[in-house]
Amino acid sequence: MAGPPPELQQTANPTRAYRIAALLLGSGVAHFLMPKPYDTIVPVELPGSQRFYTYASGVAELVSGALLLSPRTRKLGALSAVAVFVGVFPANVNLVRLWRNKPLFMRLGAIARLPLQIPMITSALKIYRNA
Repeated sequence: MAGPPPELQQTANPTRAYRIAALLLGSGVAHFLMPKPYDTIVPVELPGSQRFYTYASGVAELVSGALLLSPRTRKLGALSAVAVFVGVFPANVNLVRLWRNKPLFMRLGAIARLPLQIPMITSALKIYRNA
């Protein structure tokens, strides 16, 4: 018995794509509504203003999230999401550095963000493979 045609396989189970899209869209909006916390974790070693990087990463998250919503653009959206997750990793590392003198629970929270990038990247890669 043959499986569903390719156009139906793309939409067979979009739940993972919708979850990652929601995460990216929510975070992207937050970059514009509350940019200050994002500004503070942008490494100062980067050229230009921290706000530029906050807005640029917000746009990247919004675009990636939007691309994940449609089966036609899901593959591109998944690759874009991988790039976003890898691209924001230096800011997460910088957060650990900046919070080295904060209370223990805050430091642990910052450290916990680092390995969480792995399942987000692998989820985006699974979306890519299944799109």
